[in-house]
Amino acid sequence: MNIHKTRQQHDTPHKQLVMNYQQPNSTYRQEQASERGFELFGVHIDNVSESEALDWTLQSAATGDKRSAYFANTHLLNNAYQDPSFVEIINSADRVFADGSGVRVAAKHLRQPLQDNINGTDLFPELCRRAEQQGHSIFFLGATQTILDDLVKHIKQQYPNICIAGTQQGYFNHQHCDEVIQRINDSHCRILLVGFGVPLQERWLALNRYRLAVPVTLAVGGLFDFYSGRISRAPKQLRQHGTEWLWRLAMEPKRLWRRYLIGNPLFIYRLYTRPMGSKSGTGLTVRPRQHSGWWLGASRRHPLIKRSFDLSVAAIGLVVSMPLLILIALAIKFDSRGPIIYRQQRVGKKGQLFTMYKFRTMFSNAQRIAIRQRNESSRQGLCYKSKSDQRITRVGRWLRRSSLDELPQLWNILRGEMTLVGPRPALPQEVDKYGQLAKTRLCMMPGLTCYWQTQGRAELSFDEQVQLDIKYLAERSPMTDLKIIAKTISAVITGKGAY
Repeated sequence: MNIHKTRQQHDTPHKQLVMNYQQPNSTYRQEQASERGFELFGVHIDNVSESEALDWTLQSAATGDKRSAYFANTHLLNNAYQDPSFVEIINSADRVFADGSGVRVAAKHLRQPLQDNINGTDLFPELCRRAEQQGHSIFFLGATQTILDDLVKHIKQQYPNICIAGTQQGYFNHQHCDEVIQRINDSHCRILLVGFGVPLQERWLALNRYRLAVPVTLAVGGLFDFYSGRISRAPKQLRQHGTEWLWRLAMEPKRLWRRYLIGNPLFIYRLYTRPMGSKSGTGLTVRPRQHSGWWLGASRRHPLIKRSFDLSVAAIGLVVSMPLLILIALAIKFDSRGPIIYRQQRVGKKGQLFTMYKFRTMFSNAQRIAIRQRNESSRQGLCYKSKSDQRITRVGRWLRRSSLDELPQLWNILRGEMTLVGPRPALPQEVDKYGQLAKTRLCMMPGLTCYWQTQGRAELSFDEQVQLDIKYLAERSPMTDLKIIAKTISAVITGKGAY
């Protein structure tokens, strides 16, 4: 049995240890929280800059005082929300740094803007550089030995004079824990990085911190995987926009889908629909709020829940449909000349223009084919559609009937330009002809589907579409969205009104 499978064995001694060893430190952090941070789900988070976090780490290594730090991301906070004993573990650390876009959103909600997004992966290069300069040795605990060997090799290439005190793979037997701790102590390291993953690494440190003769311990999650080269980091632009989780999901969908596609929306839901809790001892007792029929009706929190749902469905949709997207792209390429993706300016919320993406379904010289006189759409003057449109390619006709040409709009949803359920985005020339009633459609973000897509689609008149969109604006709620999505699936299968 390895250390990653012994969580239950730790529970009983761990609770006693928290009371005996960590209570004073947790109390101190509670007293200081209001001065240099904020509280979220009972966890006291330090709102400091990245340079302050590095200075604190290296100063602690130099003085020899025992210090520990954790990184609070949405995954850690979701665990803390569900387990009050885990809240006490996190609060026992000397520092808890804010990590990730989810915590940034929470801090903004609490009117406590973050100074910096601080995570072990970003801190690591500068930590190594300054540890090399100051002569502080580092010990790595976690992952497999192969990953650790590659990690050390990478670090030595970048920082040739750094002192690596030792490594220890994380899949050791529970009975060998004493030997592992002794090995760490014998290395005389100044900084210990533990990469077991949340919440095991925090629990292990809480259980064994008093036995470790190491000045600084940091719980760093998957850091070793990144810097060993096993998993590549997201491009800088994704990291800057707080969407690195999409990259990680694409790299490891089987392992991380639950954490991001369920965990992230769940975190936002808990943040905006549950109280922060009431203080009890050193932690926080989180009490659910009673919601009478909240999910069934409209709510002032609906936009946030809607956005969280959009992100989850769009992300998993793009990942799951990737093989299909590739096949469609190849079919379009071999069927006719021209770009695979068709870009078109559409009108979004409050009249804002954005670029909408679709799979190309027409010939590249479609504009030269005169079809206005053959327009069969009942929306004369606003939209031109024809069942026998000569501009549509063979593959394009199938894509339109199956609605698969709309799949690239999942990217528009991720970008925040569209939503899953809402009025369809109109062309600028169409909006120019809108009457006052039709302009009501522009008061919310355009969507991939709505009532009229499930009740006739192109066979409906323009006025009927407007009335259905206004109906949605009056009835919108999470449950309404789910019902429309379910009906859309049926409409897509039958293909009624699609051409």
